[in-house]
Amino acid sequence: MPMLLDQAGFRKRGCCHIRSDHEGCCSLSTVLLVEDDVDDVVLIGLAFRRGEMPCQLQTVPTIAQARDYLCGRGIYGDRKEFPLPSIIITDLRFASPGESGLQFLQWLHGSPFQTIPIACITDSEEPSNLGAVRPLVTACIRKSPLFEDLAAMTRQILG
Repeated sequence: MPMLLDQAGFRKRGCCHIRSDHEGCCSLSTVLLVEDDVDDVVLIGLAFRRGEMPCQLQTVPTIAQARDYLCGRGIYGDRKEFPLPSIIITDLRFASPGESGLQFLQWLHGSPFQTIPIACITDSEEPSNLGAVRPLVTACIRKSPLFEDLAAMTRQILG
């Protein structure tokens, strides 16, 4: 089972303001997944579908594309096709040089999008990385390669 690293903060700040009166996230909410690992994208997408979560999952593989998506630039200019997310799920580590999950989180924190709840998923166990991330996110959750754990993680994030 994925380990919720900041469970008290998640419950306190949580995702309750994106929920509808129904269980889980509201039927029209959009989740933006910022993830460059294709295997993780496929598994998380499958977890959303199998969990029958009534959310639209939008995925971008780079931080630059995440910024463009949020700002409605380029191909993401159509807000009907690419609505602003109700929650952002982002990896902490990215394979592309020059892209830092921490820098993205810091950018979000100082942007007009700072009110959107952010869940950070990571395989890092480095305390200094996690310590720097926790104040910037709603929840920080350890990644697992197991599908069942990813399904549980998505349920945990979305309520």
